[in-house]
Amino acid sequence: MEVFKLLIVDDEQGIIESLSSKVLAVCNDVKIIGAASTIDQALSVIENHKPDIILLDIHLNDESGFELIQEMQLALDDYEPAIIFITAYDEYAIKAFRVNAVDYLLKPVDMDELSAAIDKARKAKSTPLADLSKQLPQQIAAPLRVDDRIPVYTNEGIIFLNQEEIIRIETFKAHTIIIKTDGQKIESTKPIRFYDQMLQNTSLTRIHKSYIVNINYVRKYLPYSGGYLELNDGEVFSISSRKRESVLKKITSLYQ
Repeated sequence: MEVFKLLIVDDEQGIIESLSSKVLAVCNDVKIIGAASTIDQALSVIENHKPDIILLDIHLNDESGFELIQEMQLALDDYEPAIIFITAYDEYAIKAFRVNAVDYLLKPVDMDELSAAIDKARKAKSTPLADLSKQLPQQIAAPLRVDDRIPVYTNEGIIFLNQEEIIRIETFKAHTIIIKTDGQKIESTKPIRFYDQMLQNTSLTRIHKSYIVNINYVRKYLPYSGGYLELNDGEVFSISSRKRESVLKKITSLYQ
């Protein structure tokens, strides 16, 4: 008998326990391989175990389940899980189905509906993450205009920087480091996905799960092992295979 690996992602421990007991009650061919309450926790489990099915809450405290899909798409190649969205707010049903989720369940989750959703997940041909990511609703921060200043959230307050002051943004633990063109480093309390969404319309472009770079400060493109960018400060960064085409288009558009 084929066994399907399942991950539960929800920010309420009571919901995790309830879903776990219901899954075990209705599915003898499903193994719960973990539970997570944040995107970072979920990514750790996903990268290590590659679950076949993900029960994904749309609201995760100040994060979004849609953000997890974006992060998976950046971090993992050729991974196509079956995603079942779960939420207390039925207003998200249309958005959930727009990203080709296998199913959508409203809290409190009915056992029969859960069983039917998992049955769909067993049979469904999962949608590639790249296709899911293209259809995602915008759930994070409103994108900035090209001439807007960037709010950098720190433990001491909010620092506003002009976009041309920033050469890159890097992941640092669960947060980020903003590196200015003068070499100054500012630790931000926000994760890189927060800035990724905010900076969609600017020259600061996410090229990898761990890096956002200012394409105005790219000195050289190196076509080795999938591609690297050398910046004006001499630092070199790899480009995610899923981001290479869009990054190259954005760089070449500067000279058209």
